Amino acid sequence: MKYTIQQIFNQFSDEYLEKYSPSYEQKKVLNKILECRTKTLGTRIYQCDHCGKKVFAYNSCKDRHCPSCQNYKKEVWIDNHKNDILDITYFHVVTTIPSELHPIFYHNQEKMYSTLFRAASETVMELCEDDKYLGVKVGITAMLHTWSQKGNYHPHIHMIVTGGGLDKMGKWKDSNSNYLLPVEVISRKFRGKLLSYIKKEDLTFYNGYEYLNNKEKLNNYLRPLYEKEWVCYSKPPFKNVGEIYEYLGRYAFRVCMSNERIEKIEGNYVYFSYKDRKDRNIKKVTKIKGEEFIRKFLLHSLPKSFMKIRYYGLLAGKNKETRMKK
Repeated sequence: MKYTIQQIFNQFSDEYLEKYSPSYEQKKVLNKILECRTKTLGTRIYQCDHCGKKVFAYNSCKDRHCPSCQNYKKEVWIDNHKNDILDITYFHVVTTIPSELHPIFYHNQEKMYSTLFRAASETVMELCEDDKYLGVKVGITAMLHTWSQKGNYHPHIHMIVTGGGLDKMGKWKDSNSNYLLPVEVISRKFRGKLLSYIKKEDLTFYNGYEYLNNKEKLNNYLRPLYEKEWVCYSKPPFKNVGEIYEYLGRYAFRVCMSNERIEKIEGNYVYFSYKDRKDRNIKKVTKIKGEEFIRKFLLHSLPKSFMKIRYYGLLAGKNKETRMKK
């Protein structure tokens, strides 16, 4: 039997709403997924030109958080960006933040997600432009994810970086490295940038974190994080250009939990699979109460109109076509 996120929402949404107070955006996502492909959103009729047979289909919600509505968007996005994929080496760089920053991000999502994009992209761009490493302007496709495999709140940025770029003379130069940049250098530069930007932001805190509205107390809270090693990755290059298409399509429109990962719904519990990153990525199954599953899923509702995929360097919008021809 196949299970879906919508089934879980239908079965446990009453308990969730009794126990929790979702934000406007979270409630909107909840309702959209509940309505997806039901008569509430209306019906389309398809008719065969030859035999006249009619087929009725309910409309989809088209919400970017709905796991049932992402495949079409994924295919359209890949088609629109296929000319941006060059026949070169590409690298995968991931920047993550320590758990101490999670409440700062969750209380100020729109500002902090944009700041995360800025710090991550500037880190890679500046290091790649440094003659000590590549000495070129690279292209970056950056994607925001806010979840861990178990659905916990965990904001981080995935970046697909060109394995080379245009040097100061406007000529292409390949990267000869297996990891693009030293991960320790990425981690420490990213740490310094992000903490510096956080201090400059006008942030708001609530629900037990009100004391951080005081700038001095916020700075004291951040100070120990300068001594902590932040986890970042610079992975080996992709094997071929075809793998880039597959990866971008999979990651660009991924939501925190897919229907395929739901193993079963039994009593008050939902069972779902995950990859245990701490144990060789072995697939395991865990269980969680239905209303808690919905709470975790809705933690990852993005602010209205927030752009979760962004482009930098060679792939930035202005004059992109000219740079791509080069």
